[in-house]
Amino acid sequence: MPEMLDGNKVSTDVVEWRLARPEDGPVWVALTREGRTPLVPREALVEPNHRVLRDKQEQHDELARFLKGPSEQRERRFLLWRSSRPLGRLCFNVRDAEAQLEGIALLPSAGDEVIEQVARGAVERAQEAGASLIRAGYEARHAAAFVAAGIFAPARVLG
Repeated sequence: MPEMLDGNKVSTDVVEWRLARPEDGPVWVALTREGRTPLVPREALVEPNHRVLRDKQEQHDELARFLKGPSEQRERRFLLWRSSRPLGRLCFNVRDAEAQLEGIALLPSAGDEVIEQVARGAVERAQEAGASLIRAGYEARHAAAFVAAGIFAPARVLG
């Protein structure tokens, strides 16, 4: 839930982590497609007249993978929201004393403060769950935010 400020104002800058439900599949797929930096532009891989058909098929396949994922995978998928807008998605879980954060995809419009909140939030969640180590996989463009949160690739010892 967004944090309260001054007793009655709700901050619209707080990034909220919400567990992704099956009905959130289309949002997850859209965020995945928009939020990751492609290694090679899609246009370079597909002839222009086949691009639309291939794009629809990729979306369909990705949604099917999202819905068929094992329950343990579903329990670690989070959508990132600010107010009523989805900003990104990620996978986060804690097993034994180790936390793992991966699969981050943020909308290009999200801004640096969003990834900074995500990095700090991951550390807080890991510590609350009793993890003594956090491993994070992220794109190079997000490195400064993770370093600021104390997560140096590939892991940070908590404590």
